[in-house]
Amino acid sequence: MYDLIIVGGGPAGSSAGRTAGRLGLRALLLEKEVFPREKPCGGALSARALASLDFLLPPALQAQALTGARVCYRGRKVEAHLSAPYAFLVSRSDFDHFLLTEAEKAGIEIHQGEKVLGLCETDGSISVRTPVGVYRGRCALIAEGAQGHLKGRARRRETRAEQGFAIVTEIPVTQPQAGIAEIHFGMSRWGYGWIFPHAGYLSVGVGGLLPAMPRIRERLQVFLRKNGLPETSRCRGHVIPMGGIRRNLVNGRILLCGDAAGFADPLSGEGIAYAIRSGQLAAEAVHRALSERIEALEEYEAACERAFGGELRDALFLARLVHRFPAAFHRLFSSHPRVVAAYLDVVAGIRSYRSFLAWALPRMPAYLALREICRPTPAKKI
Repeated sequence: MYDLIIVGGGPAGSSAGRTAGRLGLRALLLEKEVFPREKPCGGALSARALASLDFLLPPALQAQALTGARVCYRGRKVEAHLSAPYAFLVSRSDFDHFLLTEAEKAGIEIHQGEKVLGLCETDGSISVRTPVGVYRGRCALIAEGAQGHLKGRARRRETRAEQGFAIVTEIPVTQPQAGIAEIHFGMSRWGYGWIFPHAGYLSVGVGGLLPAMPRIRERLQVFLRKNGLPETSRCRGHVIPMGGIRRNLVNGRILLCGDAAGFADPLSGEGIAYAIRSGQLAAEAVHRALSERIEALEEYEAACERAFGGELRDALFLARLVHRFPAAFHRLFSSHPRVVAAYLDVVAGIRSYRSFLAWALPRMPAYLALREICRPTPAKKI
């Protein structure tokens, strides 16, 4: 009988496992892949995410520091730079493998290459079924990401309007322009493209709200051509939940964290910081529940709310404004380096979304929003 069974070995599951081990819980982590494994992602680790770790990340994993950003929209380009890094570019394969190793060092049991087929709660415990057999635990934590099927045991699934989708590829280059991330608006009404300069290659991708991203592979090829980059068929996509929406995180002895819980920035799509922190909070909640009273599991939702719930809701408010008036906000972000720098402070965790909104909205020319509202809607064919 385990105290905690964790499903998924990404940043959320590994962080939960490390915390569980350090708290003395007997924990089992089940991961369907064998690490290191390929992970489709731009690979930008925000300073906020780095600060969430309870250990120092080896310098070798922090391949490139990002201190600047270039925002492009309809031929306009604006650059901003900070004095300190707001993010680091990492190989997600290496980064995730390192986190899993740190969890194992904390004393938990890890089974790689073992996919969870189902789980159920009976007689005050959780039974978790895999091709190898059935494991029993006093609690279970689902950390298998946004595309897993087990999260439905604790909450409803997202609608298409509550999901984003991104597709990414890697383009080999000899000398990428280090330190500057490029963000391109106008790829779709509700999305953006990016070019991140890793060592020896560029991570290039496009993403946005799922309903607004049809033929996304074609969009990526167009984006590559427009930026003078070679087209490629090697690309991978992934679903991104829209954070800031109230969701159930606990059902009986089953908890959710990370993308499975819907914790991702609804504007940028960044989710590693929330994955790490929610995994830690989930393990702490299980420890309290098993040492005091099982009802303490319900306090996990309140803990997540205190830690980052308000920030995600403010991000959702801004995301919906951007989606409602995309041209106005794209012009705002590409209008002046101060606007970009202020948003980079949010990524770095120096400034909150609420503070950014209070700073940015008065600087948005009113006529841009008015023009967007008054623009006639093209007639649709019937």
